[in-house]
Amino acid sequence: MNIGGAIKDLRLRRLLTQQQIAEKAMLTQGYYSSIENNNNKPTLEVINKIADALGVPIIIIHWLALEKSDIKKHRTSFYEKLQPVIDHLIQEIL
Repeated sequence: MNIGGAIKDLRLRRLLTQQQIAEKAMLTQGYYSSIENNNNKPTLEVINKIADALGVPIIIIHWLALEKSDIKKHRTSFYEKLQPVIDHLIQEIL
């Protein structure tokens, strides 16, 4: 899972700075930056704050953070069928 990458991607799509998201989520900019760079694993509470600051449901962050290696082998084909549909819906939302 690449939580930091998903958060960074969403922030950039929203054309926001790290400082803006950090302030909205009541985090220091340094801590927020460490999350984006995958140097810090945020708690669910922190991910919720960041999702609120980004204006997205937390499930979008989790979906975008998924990597193929996170999917169990017997569920790979289901994920591959579902991925383009959900990615398209996320694009529509954003």
